[in-house]
Amino acid sequence: MLVLKIVPVIIDTLMIPLIWYIFNKRSPKTAIFVASLWAVNVSGIINSSLWGQTDTIMAFILILSFYFLENDKPGKKTKNSP
Repeated sequence: MLVLKIVPVIIDTLMIPLIWYIFNKRSPKTAIFVASLWAVNVSGIINSSLWGQTDTIMAFILILSFYFLENDKPGKKTKNSP
């Protein structure tokens, strides 16, 4: 059971610095506020640790994808790409 539940817990923990990093460019106070909201989110803690839900994995990938798209870094460019 630990192997099944450890991945969502790790991703849920990695979501906190990701949210802080994204919002820190706009405002440090907002970054701390939003990251702490995610850190103490009771439903997220219960979903990942108690039930082993994998919703946070999809949310992590989605937020990371939107961050890369916002910064014009969707993928590695090759020599032949425009």
